[in-house]
Amino acid sequence: MTATIPPSISGDCLDALVASALRMIAELGMDVRRPDLLERIRSQEGLAVRGSRVTISEATGRETLAAMRRAHASPDAAHGGGAATGRDGPIVRITSRPMSIADHRVHRLRPLTRGDVIHGTKLVDALSRQPGVYGTTCGTPQDAPLPLQPLEQYIIGYRYSRHGGWTDIPLDPEVAGVMEAVREIAEEDYDPRRRAFAIWEPSPLRLDSTELHELLAFDGQVVRITVGSMPTMGLNGPVDPLGVYSLSVAESLGGAAILHRLYPEAELSILPHPQPMDLHTGNMIFGSVEWNRLDLLKKQILGHLGIPYRRKECLTSACMPDARAQADKVASVTFGVLHGFDQFGMYPLCADEVWSDVQCVLDVEYVHDAWRTLKPEADPAPAQDAYETMARALAEGTLPAEMEESVARLRQHYAPGPFRRYSTVALWDEAGRPDLLDEVAAYAEELVRQADYAPDDDRLRAILGHYERLCRRFGAEPMRLD
Repeated sequence: MTATIPPSISGDCLDALVASALRMIAELGMDVRRPDLLERIRSQEGLAVRGSRVTISEATGRETLAAMRRAHASPDAAHGGGAATGRDGPIVRITSRPMSIADHRVHRLRPLTRGDVIHGTKLVDALSRQPGVYGTTCGTPQDAPLPLQPLEQYIIGYRYSRHGGWTDIPLDPEVAGVMEAVREIAEEDYDPRRRAFAIWEPSPLRLDSTELHELLAFDGQVVRITVGSMPTMGLNGPVDPLGVYSLSVAESLGGAAILHRLYPEAELSILPHPQPMDLHTGNMIFGSVEWNRLDLLKKQILGHLGIPYRRKECLTSACMPDARAQADKVASVTFGVLHGFDQFGMYPLCADEVWSDVQCVLDVEYVHDAWRTLKPEADPAPAQDAYETMARALAEGTLPAEMEESVARLRQHYAPGPFRRYSTVALWDEAGRPDLLDEVAAYAEELVRQADYAPDDDRLRAILGHYERLCRRFGAEPMRLD
């Protein structure tokens, strides 16, 4: 499916944005506060150390851009992965970041429990039976001891999801070795000596992060480095979209140029990811017009840099599956499809903090509905056949609905979805005045009841052995897996 909305940024503006970013890193430079890193940088061609700031020559910046273009030469090398290549439908990726759960019936948030994460993971797995839907767990169990939370999240994903375990929570040193042993059992191609790193820099123009420290401490093969930044428009970055993107490209490119010198064999990418703010609080805000606009511009800016970008992030700052959440999600998904995105990152509520089975089910439906709405019509045969259809209907005194071929083709052109619509007051009254969110919740429960995925028994027992020994070391009660 191709984009139907013209680009939002002119070529002149894109060229000016890149020129501004190159000038920033050449003249303002990146703030680097680790003395050992500064020492390693001093000997690198195209980089100059001035106190704690590192400047990057324009030639080095352009060389870095060329290295990124080479790394993204394949269509499968887009941000978000290449799983959509050659597919006719969208990819939906469900996040595993939430720490809380929304109970819309009582309008309350509470921490996710182990039971909640198991239940939500079963739902995500049931949804992933649909083509193009991917996810592991629904979040992190907060009733587990803090050091064990990422390990338990991973194990729940391994046990209940056909896509396996996952966590992106930093690991306690006492847990890291056990996690490595667990992953070696669970993942066929896992190699702890090969790692990819995503470095998220603070703004403005500073190369520093927890992930950076992990990278510098790693003594294996670094296969890929992605550098990104999230300046806030009008707060720690310029107040206009092109200005804040100029800063974010500069930050990402500057960090990437430095790390490319130190790790020349690693594939390289950047992800400028600026955010708008809530004018009432100064906090980042998600789902707003400004947020959607920045997210849509990213595809064109990265494309200009030679980096395919296909993933539309779909977030809301609403913390309940209320009217605000649905408006934000539908707008995000619809504009994404119109702008040619074919992958959708679905984050339930409160940005990425709050899980909701209701919101997750609706999110998947929104993506498929929007995609089907823009399904192209390229076959002239139905128009050519329309005359014969109506001539026969008139001759036989019948309706197209009574023709066998019409009934056989209904599913080709109708997609009613799992939730009934009531087109009149009488029909709604007759059905007992149902509430949509209650219907969605009941549908989600039915999907969970049908969950039947189970991994290999021997591998699971071996993984649980590692986990239970670690629980004894922490004096923690192991979670129960049914």
